[in-house]
Amino acid sequence: MCTSTAVPLRVPRVFFILPTSYRAHPASPILHKCGPSTDYQMAPCISLSSYSHLSPARRSSGPTLSGRWAKAGCLHGSKTSREAQRTRPGDTKARPKPWFPFFALMGIESSILGPFLDDFHGRTGVLHYNDPLSVDIGQYHVLGTAAWVPLLFGLAGVIMSFLTVVMDEAFQTPCKKLQPAPPDVLKGISLFSFQYYISGVLAGVFLVNPVILNVSLLGLAVVCYLRFDRTWAGLTVGVLTSIFGPILELLLTTYTELYIYSSPDFYSVPSWIPWVYLCGGPAVCNLARAQWQALQDSTSGHEA
Repeated sequence: MCTSTAVPLRVPRVFFILPTSYRAHPASPILHKCGPSTDYQMAPCISLSSYSHLSPARRSSGPTLSGRWAKAGCLHGSKTSREAQRTRPGDTKARPKPWFPFFALMGIESSILGPFLDDFHGRTGVLHYNDPLSVDIGQYHVLGTAAWVPLLFGLAGVIMSFLTVVMDEAFQTPCKKLQPAPPDVLKGISLFSFQYYISGVLAGVFLVNPVILNVSLLGLAVVCYLRFDRTWAGLTVGVLTSIFGPILELLLTTYTELYIYSSPDFYSVPSWIPWVYLCGGPAVCNLARAQWQALQDSTSGHEA
């Protein structure tokens, strides 16, 4: 049975039996979805109309709402459901958000994964570094990159992860999407890696027609978004990345001699490169959400 925070005695408690998928409007009674396993749940709720007559001091002693309204299993902002349950009535002290460890994790992970993905383009002859760095183990070639590439991917990961948290809050992303399952996170990264690899093979080895190449890579990006994201926040991050990523590459290849593309067909970059960035949006977003949720749960556990 779902329980609610204790409130003053003069506030009536009303019981509703509704489908678990019901979502309450901010002006209606607060209805809690108690669990995913049953179709109907009985939840004690508080009538906002009955609660509104209390004085401000009395209202502050009651349950608090984060964002526009509370949703079962998730409170928008930085609070998880378990953290909200531990919050005492009247305790309005905001818990610090784990920005530093979050940025550190996302930066390290991006700086490791990014160069290996970019190496697909180097191995297939899509791009060439003017000052390459080769990582070999014995006679086996492991990685071909440049010294600045991990730093650039790490910075991109930090920026995209920050945008994910901000956009999730701005668009009020549903709770289920804020807590992606680890298999879905890994599958999204795997599909992004496959698209990165196939872009190098099609463009650098088979020299596929640019129109076919653009359609194919765009299709994979759309599949990645529809399968693993389907949120306004994820779409926004993906679109912004697909715009500003190629612009940065255009500037680097035009005004520096760090690297060049073998067959650019849009000034100094390939016309299909935005779709690779677009596909990376959902993959990075879900990784960022999983890390953000885990860090918040860890922080809440230490403070309990």
